[in-house]
Amino acid sequence: MQTRRHLLPATLWGQTGQAHAILKGGNREPLPTTFSLGRKRDRLVFLGSGWKKAVKKLDLKEGDKKAVSEGMFQGIEIGRKGLAVSLLQFADDTVIMGKADIENITLVKTILRWFELMSGLQINFSKSNIYGYNVPMRWIEGSASMLRCGVGKTPIIYLGMPVDGNPRNRKLWEPVIKKFRAKLAVWKAATLSFGGRLTLLNSDLRRKNWALLGKWWHRFGDGVESLWKRVITEKYYEGNWKEADIMAIGNWRVSKLWRDIISIGGQSMRIHNMLVEGFKWEVGEGNRVGFWRERWIGGKNLRDLYPRLYALSMNKEGNISERGVWEGDKWCWDLEWRRGRIGREKDEEEALWESLGKLQLKKGVKDCWTWLHDSDGSYMVKKAYEFLAPSEGILEEQLCKVIWCRLVPSKVSFFGWRLCLDRLPTKGNIRKRGVHLQEEELMCVLCHNMIEEANHLFSMCKEAWILWTEVLQWWNMKTVMPNIVRGVANIFVYDLGRVVGKEMGACIFLVVSWYLWYWRNGKVFDNEAIIRGRLLNMIQAKSFLWIKNKVNGCVFSFNEWKDNPVACALSMRSYKQAMKLVHKQQKEGYTADRSAS
Repeated sequence: MQTRRHLLPATLWGQTGQAHAILKGGNREPLPTTFSLGRKRDRLVFLGSGWKKAVKKLDLKEGDKKAVSEGMFQGIEIGRKGLAVSLLQFADDTVIMGKADIENITLVKTILRWFELMSGLQINFSKSNIYGYNVPMRWIEGSASMLRCGVGKTPIIYLGMPVDGNPRNRKLWEPVIKKFRAKLAVWKAATLSFGGRLTLLNSDLRRKNWALLGKWWHRFGDGVESLWKRVITEKYYEGNWKEADIMAIGNWRVSKLWRDIISIGGQSMRIHNMLVEGFKWEVGEGNRVGFWRERWIGGKNLRDLYPRLYALSMNKEGNISERGVWEGDKWCWDLEWRRGRIGREKDEEEALWESLGKLQLKKGVKDCWTWLHDSDGSYMVKKAYEFLAPSEGILEEQLCKVIWCRLVPSKVSFFGWRLCLDRLPTKGNIRKRGVHLQEEELMCVLCHNMIEEANHLFSMCKEAWILWTEVLQWWNMKTVMPNIVRGVANIFVYDLGRVVGKEMGACIFLVVSWYLWYWRNGKVFDNEAIIRGRLLNMIQAKSFLWIKNKVNGCVFSFNEWKDNPVACALSMRSYKQAMKLVHKQQKEGYTADRSAS
């Protein structure tokens, strides 16, 4: 009973006003809550969900801290210094961890019972489970009976994923795959649609993952009091982490998840520059920054810049704040050496004092962990992904303008992506994949002169060349047709784009390519003979329909589009510019006629 009296004020009664506000507002309905008890060696882990709103109002965490600080509850100790972890809360889940002891079980039951009484919320213990590592089954069953919960089996499912699973094991991802397949079954589809695939192809998933994992590098360096950082520091860095040592861990000591995070720094030189060399300290008072081993002046740490002085230093592990004193609001450096400097050591000392003279510490300002590749110093996944993107990839910048055009359907953009990568199932590509075809079967179905390849079918073929020429005449253009697909794309994106805009030029290129492929398939599979003049009419009609549906301000008719497409495209650009001007005027407080609103 004495234990309960100690817990009550710290757990709930300390915020009675908030509890009274909850109950007075009529929020007396029980909140369904599920728990599971997990274990590690001879320890217990108590997981709960549905606590998020209640814990914000009635601080359960304070009660747990009170119990741990007074020695009533024994949590899990991590590292040589014995960092105690007893309670974790993430989203709407709560995790209570402790040693397998009957007093711990009784105390957990007491805390949760007080929580029910004071909050008016009800915990559903029937959906709870208890687990134990290196604990006799009879003891687990007795504890489950006391808590009125079930006995669970490992691995523990937390946030939809097994806690103790190997992320490289395919079985671990089977639940995710099953959920994905179930979602596809609801959509009555076996695979992603062209639009879904287009969304994925629009980004490099590997670089996206690298950029996401890079967040943990930034958070690990910047997180001062975060619990997860303290746990990792105690477990892998013996409580003394320095920025330069983030990758200096033996593989045998590191969990697979943390190993994957720190190992990306060695994937390539570009990632190394983004992460290992991409962070530095913005010094305030200097309480968190190591003087010698961390980057805070220039791009390297002082240990590498001045190795002779580092060897002479009295305190190699100290922070900046330990290397001087404050005289009022001015910082004065005071460096200690084992002996006097001689020879090149004097040159290094002069260079060091010159560097230190350019920097003045800021009293009352905290040290900040900054990212060098952003002007604000904060790590952004989008900026990191753009930094990792190759300057010269498979697709050139102008072809990206062609492929991801918003004026055409996603399936057409997907087709353009395959065309530029030479991934269309042309007869030449089919032969490369091991399908045996006779020599006459490999010939282009439009001209019957050469083997059907993408560059031939869409640019060098006589029939295709005539169609491209007719389209250029329709747009009042005269030029020499290149013999590769990318050259044709450049004509429409840049030459025609200078007049009507790159987006419109990309749209026309994709529409013509789409109908060239449609013409080819009609001859291959249906032996259909399409007149070239009719094909041009189909291109004109389809491009008008797509643009009309995609763009506001298309006030021209199909006949106007057919007779003078350049004027129609320019009218669209004028409409866009006019709308931008109207929006700008409205933001400034004026109407369209420049009268004050």
